[in-house]
Amino acid sequence: MKSKSECGDCLYNITFISSSGQIVKEYNSVRDEIEINKNDIGKGLYFVKIVDSKSENYLYKKVVIE
Repeated sequence: MKSKSECGDCLYNITFISSSGQIVKEYNSVRDEIEINKNDIGKGLYFVKIVDSKSENYLYKKVVIE
């Protein structure tokens, strides 16, 4: 992802997807860092998709919440 200095007007869409493919939670942020309360998501294995809405670049990460 771009740093703040490279993209002052970027909007990041963060989506938590369950291992069964269901969207569990979605967030939008203009910051390149975001804090997420794991109690909002619940325990389990998730795929997190992060999209820079300006450039449409994206990143997938596997996350385990315990």
